[in-house]
Amino acid sequence: MDKIEIIVYSLPIMFMLHDFEEIIGLKTWFDKNGEWLDEKFPMLTKHLQSLRHLSVQTFVVAVWEEYLIISIVTLTALTFQWYDAWIIIFMAYSFHIIIHIIQWIIVRRYIPMIITSLLSIPYIIWGINNIVCSFTAIKIGGYLIAGIFIGVLNLLFAYKLAYKFDKYMNNKL
Repeated sequence: MDKIEIIVYSLPIMFMLHDFEEIIGLKTWFDKNGEWLDEKFPMLTKHLQSLRHLSVQTFVVAVWEEYLIISIVTLTALTFQWYDAWIIIFMAYSFHIIIHIIQWIIVRRYIPMIITSLLSIPYIIWGINNIVCSFTAIKIGGYLIAGIFIGVLNLLFAYKLAYKFDKYMNNKL
């Protein structure tokens, strides 16, 4: 197995390690820090309140959807040696991690995704270093733009799916 295959195989693992930290800690963290966040960032109160009201099970639905996509793209890349879609997903993950690090810097206290975000940095650097050695700057820029765009769209879709699941579960009970 060469190093690009190891990098590709590792993405679903890195994603799940990161999202386990979010799944385990986000709800409790919001419960403890929600009022402080509302006071410190009043312009985000509406968005933060909607996130705070998500149950852990609902959040897991969003994570599952994202993990499914990452797994399918990873298996496709490894099976057919077609890495374009995988690089786009990798760029989306890298952007996601950078956003968490920026959130941590702004909030200036522990957030339940920072440990695995910081631990993801060497993996991201390793991946980007190998991508830079294999593709042109223009192609990499396109992958990055596509990754950010697709990542944001998929995040919105995943949360919409999660909210629908939450609504369904609340109506069913």
